[in-house]
Amino acid sequence: MLDRWLKHASLALVIFLLFCPSVAAAKPIHVWEKQELTFTATRDVANPYTDVTVWVDLNGPGFHKRVYGFWDGGRTYRVRLLATGPGKWTWRSGSTPVNIGLAGKSGSFTAIDWTEADKQANPLRRGMIQSTPNRHALQFPDGTPFFIVGDTWYAAGTNRFRWYDDDRQRAIGPDAGFKDYLRYRKAQGYNWISIIAARHVDCHSLPCTRQQHPIGIREICPLVFVIDALPCCAPEFIVLPAAIYPT
Repeated sequence: MLDRWLKHASLALVIFLLFCPSVAAAKPIHVWEKQELTFTATRDVANPYTDVTVWVDLNGPGFHKRVYGFWDGGRTYRVRLLATGPGKWTWRSGSTPVNIGLAGKSGSFTAIDWTEADKQANPLRRGMIQSTPNRHALQFPDGTPFFIVGDTWYAAGTNRFRWYDDDRQRAIGPDAGFKDYLRYRKAQGYNWISIIAARHVDCHSLPCTRQQHPIGIREICPLVFVIDALPCCAPEFIVLPAAIYPT
């Protein structure tokens, strides 16, 4: 009887290994690397932008904070977070008003540190910049100095900085796009750009980005340009959003 059961169990295991899709190893999660949680509400509300608040309580080594999320259209809400140190991290979601699709969810992950070679390739993997103890300069959390070499791109929300969805490199000139200027400044040693995180006054005289992106989000917030472009072109850049309003 036992022999028969073992034969059936072995056959089932062989069939499972032959026909079950292989599971790829999970990508390691590093410190200071953005993680995104997605939640789906179970009901609609009149104005999800203002009537719903969603968050996760994030806990990790020496860290206990509430991280708020945002509405991303329809019934979708997202929370973006990162680990500030290696080790085990846990989170639990909540919402106002309470929605079973948003609140009461939980999860965990383990974060590992970057190698020194990784940090040399992209210094921002050392963490968020902060002031030095004497408050006269900037440094990373591990004490590594950070020296700003920056540029101001206040017209990033206009067609002065053309947007292309592809990553093809174009020569600097009339056809160059936002990503090309990022690559250009990166090659020159820049590590910082300042943009206006709102519709630029230039939009009153120039065609705005709605021409390239009918959804309109890029017309309202040029910061989205940078979020889209940095991973492929200049991941080690720091972006300083600014708000300037016409009088």
